[in-house]
Amino acid sequence: MAHQITTPPDFDHILLVQSMGDDVPLVPPPGALLDFQGHENRLNDRLAPGEKAKGTIVGRDGFPTQHETYLQVVAEAYLETDDFGKSV
Repeated sequence: MAHQITTPPDFDHILLVQSMGDDVPLVPPPGALLDFQGHENRLNDRLAPGEKAKGTIVGRDGFPTQHETYLQVVAEAYLETDDFGKSV
């Protein structure tokens, strides 16, 4: 799972996650986003290994507009903060 970069300051974050049920499609549609309510778009509020989180799949291209899912973060594969903290 990859964090969506919006505007500075932001961070690049890639996680290995595991579904906690059969509610996640094996191949989400292109452009599908996960919204984790209760987590702000801040570095110190990012999802962490071992954490369980409830998210809402916000779909595009005919996919249902909202679908709740539960994930567990297995590992943090990548984190980059330096390039995204500066305004251009």
